[in-house]
Amino acid sequence: MKIGNAVLEEEPYCHVLLQEHRSTLCDRCFTSGDSLKKCTGCGEVWYCDKACQKRDWAVHKLECKCLKQVSPKIPMDSVRLMLRLIITKSKDLPMNSPWSRKFDDLMTHSEEIRADKTRTEQFGKMVFTLTEYAGKAVSLPSAAELYDTFCRMVINSFTISDGELKDLGTGIYLSGSMLDHSCKPNAVATFHGCTLVVRATEDIPDPSPNKVFISYVEQLSPVTERQKALKEQYYFDCKCERCVDDEYNETMTSFCCPVQNCDGLVCLTEGNTFKPCRKCGTKDFSPELKKGALAVLDDCKTQLDIIDKEKKSGSSKKVFEKCKKLIQETTNILHPMNVYSVRLLDKAFDVAIEEEHWEKAIKYGQKTLQAYSTYYPKYSPNYAIQLFKVGKLQLYVQYMEDAARNLEQAQSILTVTHGANHDINKNVTLFLNQCREEMRVKSNGS
Repeated sequence: MKIGNAVLEEEPYCHVLLQEHRSTLCDRCFTSGDSLKKCTGCGEVWYCDKACQKRDWAVHKLECKCLKQVSPKIPMDSVRLMLRLIITKSKDLPMNSPWSRKFDDLMTHSEEIRADKTRTEQFGKMVFTLTEYAGKAVSLPSAAELYDTFCRMVINSFTISDGELKDLGTGIYLSGSMLDHSCKPNAVATFHGCTLVVRATEDIPDPSPNKVFISYVEQLSPVTERQKALKEQYYFDCKCERCVDDEYNETMTSFCCPVQNCDGLVCLTEGNTFKPCRKCGTKDFSPELKKGALAVLDDCKTQLDIIDKEKKSGSSKKVFEKCKKLIQETTNILHPMNVYSVRLLDKAFDVAIEEEHWEKAIKYGQKTLQAYSTYYPKYSPNYAIQLFKVGKLQLYVQYMEDAARNLEQAQSILTVTHGANHDINKNVTLFLNQCREEMRVKSNGS
């Protein structure tokens, strides 16, 4: 299997559009349109055309009655997905699985979930809500089968996203669920609408399912966060190349060298012991310096959580000022490769765009690119989208050469991860062509 080739293309066995996108995207194919029509039965589900409505009718016929009887209340997306799974299983619909996998083949981790207080409470609440939601329209299976379905759902769900990695919905992909995790994957999962497409990001001699790896978690995270997320969500410990690379993982939480004019980095061991600077070799760190550096790191982590909450409240101006202040406080203490410093710059980048501070946004965005290129794989949608966002801003303020360089790099990555015909790649190409044309005109004019 050559780099950029599709290892797998699969329609969802069952899926649901997030409530926040209802009426703006088709509930069946997740595409947008100006002529979406809502279901006249429940008034809650929208389709782009009769073909999508017909394709969804086998499941929505019963779901429609359930939505109608609880209206105006709208069940949570997870509850809707659970009911759609129950209906799909009861209808014995085609599996649409390229690798001949059935729903009952999915892993359950039922014993681990049974011992997980958070998950068992979630299941109890879901059953209570499902009973009301299903009403007389759908006969719920036995408690044992409900639990089994719940376990398979929470372990095997994919978050469906658009080309710019914004969450659109959740789906179950029978073949896709066969792919294992690696923090250094050789493939990437993307979506064309709600169709899952897994492409090789390096040559894979044997494209068997057990030889193809995707990442289940955010890769711009220290090993402790990645391991915690994998354990809590999927109940396994990752032992991949990245997770056992101490130097790589220590870089993610590194500090600036305190020696003047040295741009090296100083790393911590698990026991909070400072290692010598990788560049100048200094190891003379006072207790006060160590304590101060660790306090700045801890405060940055705390403030990042606060910023997330404040951003949800919509106060982007307040968040922007807080980001600027925190960046000043952490500069020269947290190394530019420290992931918490990168996350802070990322948040400042986004709110600077919202506040239309273009120059500031470009400055913050550019500072993230080295870490993105290091911590994400060479062919990563995350890195490509970051390059695209920075490149668009640079084009807008007429930094043509920088814009062209970033847009070209984004295009080369997306051609591998998404394919040349994906909408996001076409969008990047549109901006790149505009940039090249403006550069040509400017060159001829001068």
